[in-house]
Order: sequence, then structure tokens, then C-alpha cells
Amino acid sequence: GLYIKAFTAPDKNVQLRTTGFYGIVRNPIYLGEVLWCLGWAIIFRSIIGISLVPVWWAGLLLHTMIEEESLERELGQTYITYKKKVRGRIIPGLPI
Repeated sequence: GLYIKAFTAPDKNVQLRTTGFYGIVRNPIYLGEVLWCLGWAIIFRSIIGISLVPVWWAGLLLHTMIEEESLERELGQTYITYKKKVRGRIIPGLPI
């Protein structure tokens, strides 16, 4: 279970998940990460922590842009249709 194959090809049998949280936002795990960081910054009343949350969000946004290009190449029209249906990359409803 701990063995990771870093240089393997993607699984061709992967299906795009479009239900549950994925029907609201395309990257719900990244949304959770941003909210987690914001929550800890608020709990500890850290102005620096709160000010760094947008930096973390911007980094994740750049990462998702690269990821989505790859998904468009691999999944084709299926992913493009999904992107049109679910507008939010990280924040639900917003195309950013």
C-alpha cells in the first residue's frame, strides 16, 4: 500500500466524477484546503495567516489551470462539457 509508481501512465479506465461535491465545484479538495487554512488563521487570530490565504489560493488556481489542460487532453469533450456545467474551479459558481 505504500509503494508509489511515479512514472506510470494514467489509467485509461478512469471515469469523470460529476456528482456530489463535484457537481458544485470542480476541485472540492482544493476548496477544503483553502477553507482549512483560513479557519486555522482565524482560530489563531493571525493577520499574516489570513493575508497568506489568497496567496495559497492563487497557487492552487495556477495548479488547477495546468491540471485542467491535461484533463481536456485525456478526457476530451466529456471534460469540456463538465467545465461548462460546473463553473467553479475552486470557489462554487465563480469561473476562477
